[in-house]
Amino acid sequence: MQSSVVLETQLDGLTLSRRGKVRDVYDLGSHLLIVATDRISAFDYILGSGIPDKGKVLTQLSAFWFDHVGDLIPHHVVAVDVDQFPAVCRPHRDVLRGRSMLVRKTEPLPVECVARGYISGSGWKDYKTTGAVCGITLPAGLRESDRLPEALFTPATKAESGHDENISEAQAGEIVGAFEEQMRRVAFQMSRGETIVQDVGTLSEQARQALDLIVEATESAATGASRIALTSREQELEFAKLSERVRRIASISGRNRDGAEQVTTSAREQAAALRELEGATQELRNVATYLGELTRRITNAV
Repeated sequence: MQSSVVLETQLDGLTLSRRGKVRDVYDLGSHLLIVATDRISAFDYILGSGIPDKGKVLTQLSAFWFDHVGDLIPHHVVAVDVDQFPAVCRPHRDVLRGRSMLVRKTEPLPVECVARGYISGSGWKDYKTTGAVCGITLPAGLRESDRLPEALFTPATKAESGHDENISEAQAGEIVGAFEEQMRRVAFQMSRGETIVQDVGTLSEQARQALDLIVEATESAATGASRIALTSREQELEFAKLSERVRRIASISGRNRDGAEQVTTSAREQAAALRELEGATQELRNVATYLGELTRRITNAV
């Protein structure tokens, strides 16, 4: 069953704080409820349609990575299981399940931290124009999505509206002050995500190979089943032919039996007629004997 698209939430009893490009944020007092909708934002323009369950995918991806980097730096996520949300959220659990997070209220740093290991996205766009990313000059001749000689810290502004813009480390330091060094360090520590993704890729390849084996086995089984079905069909045809032969033999035998019965009846009738003929012949003999005796008597009397 296809899921319906959630373009906007209206949660009675909860205070809507703001709507972003994709997420609706509700103020729960000491916490916030962040709800990822299925809205599509393309170049800061929100399209009229949405993608079913897109918000659920975004939320689960975020939950996965927050769980894997929680030992590096504290974060704002309190719960992603709707059953652990405050009671005021429970009436909306069907809408919230899988697409929402209960988080602590924090003051975000207005800089996005990017540890870049490959030249792509906005970095590729800057490189084509200037040969550098965030003020860091890169080797000439790189192609899109090439791996960089070493990972780079390439911060960007975190704009409330419009596009984020790449900035240099010095500019980031002017914005966040002493936090810049800590942000740089944590960003590089989060490069462990590459290892996780590689492991997932390995598992995906293993899963693909296993799936190939399953498909191959299934095809072999299907071929065998087809052969069995063909053999069964051939045997069925042969049996049908044999049944027809038996029927013909039975028909011929029936006719022979009928003929034999007729012959037997005729023989019996002929035997009876013969016996009757023999009886008549004996009677004629008796008559002839009587006539001969009578003639003899007459002759003697004269």
